[in-house]
Amino acid sequence: MHQLRFAKMVDPFNLLNPNATLQAASPLLTGGWFTSKRWFFDQTATFRGAFGTSDWTTGWARFDAPTSVKESGSEIPVKFELSQNYPNPFNPSTKISFSVAEPGNVKLSVYNVLGQQVAELVNGYMSAGSFVADFDASSLSSGMYIYTLESGAVKITRKMSLLK
Repeated sequence: MHQLRFAKMVDPFNLLNPNATLQAASPLLTGGWFTSKRWFFDQTATFRGAFGTSDWTTGWARFDAPTSVKESGSEIPVKFELSQNYPNPFNPSTKISFSVAEPGNVKLSVYNVLGQQVAELVNGYMSAGSFVADFDASSLSSGMYIYTLESGAVKITRKMSLLK
């Protein structure tokens, strides 16, 4: 017999301030359990999840959004987009605007012409929306760079020039 109880958490998907503590109505507060007679599951385990009624990450974990990526609009875009950086050519910093049509894992990276990654501006879960990433290339040499936005099956690439 298998039984699964779903945890009801306060606000686990809030990217800036997640709260995975259990809601008062969560069935796990009365004790979650799993029983099976297959393989190595010969026993009953009683647990209350990783958070229970207190958030053990308080005081040592930070969930701040990256300071170089800011939301730029309130409308939810209908497609993934990667705009041309502005200004282009640039020295030493530029802005890269992009839109995420569906929540999910998003990666925005910068590569040199040899295909070596020189910066990772975004790599993580993002909600749908329009964003602007600041890219500081003061430690890089003049030349052409390629930046790529990836999310699921979508991959969009653009070129930019750094002139010092």
